[in-house]
Amino acid sequence: MYPNTDLTHSYPSTQTKATGWGLTTDDAEWGAEQWVPDPSRRAEPEVSPVFAADLGGLPPTVVVTAEHDPLRDEGDAYAARLAAADVPARHRCEAGMVHGFLTLDTISPAAAAAGDRVFPDVADLRHSYATELVSRGVPVNDVQAVMGHEKPSTTLNLYTHRSDGRDQRIREAFADDPLTSSDD
Repeated sequence: MYPNTDLTHSYPSTQTKATGWGLTTDDAEWGAEQWVPDPSRRAEPEVSPVFAADLGGLPPTVVVTAEHDPLRDEGDAYAARLAAADVPARHRCEAGMVHGFLTLDTISPAAAAAGDRVFPDVADLRHSYATELVSRGVPVNDVQAVMGHEKPSTTLNLYTHRSDGRDQRIREAFADDPLTSSDD
């Protein structure tokens, strides 16, 4: 969700959405300085994956960007590069949203609706990829190990400790996932 894939901040949205939308380009640059203090390393693919020579072989990915986010263009570019490398990827830029909109769902119905689109995307992509692996003859236990059976539940728990019914909607989105039991 709203990935930071270019620590050089060279894409246009870092200028066009630099201020006034929550996360500022200065904030993103401060974070880059903390994470990779040496500016000469910020274009290396290990820290800015949008610059990787080859993204082939990466796992299925959901990339969601926000219209009013200084990181939008680099996330969009990363999603395009994943697709060009034949990585199973889903991409959507959420109109009207800002960086961090998933945390605004309790105060913004639009952010809540955008968040509600994310979980089915993740569940569907996981299901499709797991089904493809099993159809190729990969044993289910091996698929579970590769896909990190416990990780979806751990991730979902970040979003499910609420009384607004969202926990049920998230669980429903993952109900058909062959790697996630109904008790997760």
